[in-house]
Amino acid sequence: MSKKTSMVIFMIIATIFNVAVTALLFIGILWLYSITLAKLLPQTAVVWAVLISFVVSLILSVVVYQKMLGWARKKYNLDERLGLNEKKKR
Repeated sequence: MSKKTSMVIFMIIATIFNVAVTALLFIGILWLYSITLAKLLPQTAVVWAVLISFVVSLILSVVVYQKMLGWARKKYNLDERLGLNEKKKR
């Protein structure tokens, strides 16, 4: 398999992973809201809870993605396998 094909497959898998992590974090944060603050705040606060949950889940998913990518790069030597650090020939 060529490095370009490997890179495309890696990007597809990484994107699916990132979307899944974002969705799980979003659901988890909303669940946490529902068992804590939802009982104390009025129902109109749900809109803000969803908005804040979405933003926080996006930020946390970026952090998780960076940590997992760093771990995978070291463990599986992705820089060499995907040709990320090769200098271009002129």
